[in-house]
Amino acid sequence: MKNIAFTLLFFLIQLLFISCSNDDDSASSLEVQGVVLGSVSCNTENNGRAISIELSEPLDSNVEMIIISNLTNEFKDEGNLLKLDIEQSQEGFTNCVAVFSSDIMYRASNIKLLSKN
Repeated sequence: MKNIAFTLLFFLIQLLFISCSNDDDSASSLEVQGVVLGSVSCNTENNGRAISIELSEPLDSNVEMIIISNLTNEFKDEGNLLKLDIEQSQEGFTNCVAVFSSDIMYRASNIKLLSKN
């Protein structure tokens, strides 16, 4: 009887660890490189301009251009080559959602300027 109780407790603990895992692939970021093309025809939630970036290598879904909602002014110049981590997100985009596909909307982090225009 003790063996059954111990085995049951062991499996319950494993189930607890598995269910609390943070391995959410949809929230994982990708490191990409791309050239700033300029602002697009929609604003972000903080009344900034969303910025389009042409990727050096397409994403898995053959996406060659992405829109970033949170690029700071120091990186926004057309022609800048950037290295950045991106996460797909609709957060920060207001009317961009009506104009563009949500497949190309991203938030950036760890932005590095590789070459300035």
